[in-house]
Amino acid sequence: MILLRQVSILALLVVALDVSAADDVVVRMGAEPESEVLIGQQVSLHVDVLGLNGWASIPIIPEINLSGAYVLPVSTQSSRLTETIEGESYSGQRYNWLIYPQRTGKLEIPALSIDVELKVFGADSKTQQVNVSTSPVTIDVVTPPGAENVSNLIVSNEFTVSDQLIPVADQLTKPLNTGDAIKRTITRKATGVSGMAFAPLEFDHIPGISIYTGEPQVKDIINRGTLERGVRVETLTFVAEEVGSHVLPGFEFNWWDLKSKSLKKEVLDPIKIKVISPPASQSQTGGPRHIINLIRTVISWLVVVTILTIILWLLIGSRVQRSLLSLKRWRGARREREVVYFKKFVAVAKTGDRSRTRTALMAWLDRLLPASTPQLDQFLDHYIGLQHRDERRLILRNLNISDGEFESGNLIEIVSDARRCYLKCTKGVGQPTGFTLQNKRVNHLAALNPPVNPT
Repeated sequence: MILLRQVSILALLVVALDVSAADDVVVRMGAEPESEVLIGQQVSLHVDVLGLNGWASIPIIPEINLSGAYVLPVSTQSSRLTETIEGESYSGQRYNWLIYPQRTGKLEIPALSIDVELKVFGADSKTQQVNVSTSPVTIDVVTPPGAENVSNLIVSNEFTVSDQLIPVADQLTKPLNTGDAIKRTITRKATGVSGMAFAPLEFDHIPGISIYTGEPQVKDIINRGTLERGVRVETLTFVAEEVGSHVLPGFEFNWWDLKSKSLKKEVLDPIKIKVISPPASQSQTGGPRHIINLIRTVISWLVVVTILTIILWLLIGSRVQRSLLSLKRWRGARREREVVYFKKFVAVAKTGDRSRTRTALMAWLDRLLPASTPQLDQFLDHYIGLQHRDERRLILRNLNISDGEFESGNLIEIVSDARRCYLKCTKGVGQPTGFTLQNKRVNHLAALNPPVNPT
């Protein structure tokens, strides 16, 4: 019997472990457990590559996808291997994957085509690429006794579940106000099981209660290629929406204990709460529900304002553009008015700069008499009294010379008097100094005609 058992074990090893030995490279693929596993039980798959008198490694780890099973590559550093095969020294590495079957039947792990990098030691050291293939591995997956109708079964030596409530359970015996929130954090841990293998929490809709799920936190504790423990943490937030008695969901977790070979269950009890209406002052100004409603209101108004702005812009955008263009033209016209040029002339004249004063004076006269060729001396002769003409000639002569003092006060006074007289004539108001009512129109027209230099 003992000999027959040893032969059976040897036969299983031959099936589970493929040894492909070329002259330089050895590749082996194996699984543990080797033959029969439970649904949900961790299967450790490894691939060993060894190089003759050198070092073998896999530069690009192959991806393994299996139907009906979770496959998780172990991300930590691979294990180093050194062996003597038929008197020859081989060195290389072991690469690991964790497999969690999710249905019964035969789990087929197909043959892998692997590119191996081989570095040969010694004086003739070199690096070469070798393509090798493994043989497929088949594993039987069965259901533990009594767990035929159990879904999301966890198979482990140890499995624990804990939860944390905010507010704590003792405080939940008191009535809650609408808008109050309860936060429940559930933590699951299992040895030899990845956190990715835990199924997400499932619960039904509860009338009068809003349920918000947080982002789950998943963590695996791996030591030297071996998964020691997996952890999954999930958070549920329950917000009381309606007055009345409510029951928050409880949770049951079935698992198979590998040590006692028995089916066990961990239970988190449901939570009963009573919800009442808050006092008037609190219902209007406090509580999470009020904050949520306030945020919703602000967002709604922002959406409405944005939509209305777009519609108004589409409807009146062209009109607004035309109005802005008209405003721009109007402002330009205001800047080109005669009074603006006259004020510039007065400001420049007060600086005592002859050249700039002459330029500003003629620019104003161009704006005042745009339809004629303006001559300053003729304009002043027509629109100042005869008693000021000698003074006018002296001021103009002083303006045109290049040196000597320049008195701007008399020039500004005479030009201002002439401007006022001209504006009264053109509007037909009053009678300019030094003119009679009969010759007012004749003298005004003469000022607009091309000038004749006075003698």
